[in-house]
Amino acid sequence: MKKTFLLLFALAATMLAMNAQEQVAVWETPKSYESNANLDKKTGGACVSINVSANEKTALTVMENLLKKEGLKGKTKGKTLLYEKTVFPAISTDYINIYVGFVAANKDKKNPQTTVNVFVSKGISKDFVNSAADVQLITNLKNFLDMQYAPAMYNNNVEKQREAKQKEIDKSKSDLDNLAKTVDKRQKDIKGYEKDIEKANENIKKANSDIETSQKQTETTKALLQKLQEELKTIK
Repeated sequence: MKKTFLLLFALAATMLAMNAQEQVAVWETPKSYESNANLDKKTGGACVSINVSANEKTALTVMENLLKKEGLKGKTKGKTLLYEKTVFPAISTDYINIYVGFVAANKDKKNPQTTVNVFVSKGISKDFVNSAADVQLITNLKNFLDMQYAPAMYNNNVEKQREAKQKEIDKSKSDLDNLAKTVDKRQKDIKGYEKDIEKANENIKKANSDIETSQKQTETTKALLQKLQEELKTIK
């Protein structure tokens, strides 16, 4: 029985270790592209888009943190980031308005996809810029999305994957610790059973000895009674 417990423990440890050592998922590096999309129900037009492997909330948070590091101050309206009358040297030295929308392309929890649409207008103009109007701005915007936002999203996904794997490892370690405690308890139980069996065998041995002694005493008593009976017959 002891060997069985040890075998089960070793098997469980191997399976848990294999589960914890799965490779981190690899995501394809997305590329930005020019497109036309709706910013909201009333507004739409030219924009630069990029598809990322994340849900809308995560894609928005990563973009918001990235632009904050770049010194931009804006606000959030629903699923849209708004930066009005701002200067963003990485894209343009002019005063511009930046609107970033996030649209769920795939809501699968295991493989969420979001399309990020970045709209830019200049000054008081309500028209969104395309490459025909300002090729340099659009090129700079694409470079920002490809070289800064896409890597930031990748790093975020890797970190989330690492955290998930760490939780699996921690759980596996906890499961192994619990299994080890169970095996240890079973081993102690087995030792207890072995002592009980040993004690029972000693009791049986003692009982057999007592029976043998009692039988001898009975035989002796019988012999004495028979002798007395024979003596009584002689006296009569």
